[in-house]
Amino acid sequence: MTVTIERPHFEIESIVIDPTELAELLVTGTLGLGEITLQRRITAGFWIAAIIFVGLLLIIALEKLHSTTAALAGISAILLVTFAAVQRTIRLSPQSNL
Repeated sequence: MTVTIERPHFEIESIVIDPTELAELLVTGTLGLGEITLQRRITAGFWIAAIIFVGLLLIIALEKLHSTTAALAGISAILLVTFAAVQRTIRLSPQSNL
């Protein structure tokens, strides 16, 4: 038996459960897998957010735009990128029932 752990922005981790662990799971209803550390994926969304962040820091430092206005523009850009990425993921997902 294989347990697959998936989270957005992390690498997929698969754990193989041997027959003795499976028997323990069936008897006790629980199985301790120990500590599992998922490796983070660095995607295009990360780099876009980093570029927006650095750009906003420069805009605020150079006083080209009021800091509050710059912060609102930055969060709007981040939300737009996030929304576009989620829509793309839903469209590409073979398991999507939408």
